[in-house]
Amino acid sequence: MPAALSTPLVSVIIPCFNHGVFINEAIESVQPNVYNFNIEIIIVDDGSTDAETKTKLSQLEEKGFTVLYQANAGPAAARNKGIAASVGKYILPLDADNKIKPEYIKEAVAVLEKKEFDVFYCAPVFFDEEGETPAKFNTVPFDLSRLLTENYIDACAVYSRTVWEKNMGYDAAIPYYGHEDWEFWLSAYQNGFRFYFSKNNLFFYRVSVNFVSSQFSNLQKVKDNQLYIVRKHAALFLQHYNELYYLKKRYKNDVNLNLLSGFVYVGYKLGLVASPFKKAAQKFLFKK
Repeated sequence: MPAALSTPLVSVIIPCFNHGVFINEAIESVQPNVYNFNIEIIIVDDGSTDAETKTKLSQLEEKGFTVLYQANAGPAAARNKGIAASVGKYILPLDADNKIKPEYIKEAVAVLEKKEFDVFYCAPVFFDEEGETPAKFNTVPFDLSRLLTENYIDACAVYSRTVWEKNMGYDAAIPYYGHEDWEFWLSAYQNGFRFYFSKNNLFFYRVSVNFVSSQFSNLQKVKDNQLYIVRKHAALFLQHYNELYYLKKRYKNDVNLNLLSGFVYVGYKLGLVASPFKKAAQKFLFKK
């Protein structure tokens, strides 16, 4: 039975589309009874057609879990539906075929409650039916340049409800499923929210059966999604392009066209002089 709730601090939102075979693992991994604060779990059935999933969801409802239903509309719409019905100060989207370590929520809340960051994320442990597998993507400390070229922050992150509210939810208008979390993080950055990266691997990402990820194999769908995101965030992409162009020009002036560039490079390597690239960056930051 789910724990009795009174003003949950964290809302765990679990979209489910034909993942009934895994959903109990996802729910059990949350372990709400190990925290000294309340957690709510909301499951959103995204139009599942598989009989096992339908049975599992009915059983969960009978046990007292909150299960919401919608016609199949994808993970963005499912997360939005679940979050809209939740009351937690912090949100953790958890895919029905994945699972977390109990310390994930505890560590995230400890960081977010200090109010210095708004999004807490980490790298996953990748696994399949045989156990752990090699990493399928690399998760790194926040880097805007990298985020503009690819998504390295999984949807399974803990963030303040205000992030979702100011972002106006996940964008369900993206042409195809699979990049809604990337767009969500770009919106969060543009809205001034701050990201915290934990070096601890605090959740498990299943790679053997992942229907959304399989859509990444269709290059045309990926391109359509990328174009949609670039157009939506055109100002951010253009601003960053201009910054990089300026830095490139300053870097060339400071190094490539400097008669002493060889000595500067050696001095930089020995730690005797400041990095010319950092100097160029500082010039840009203070340039008006």
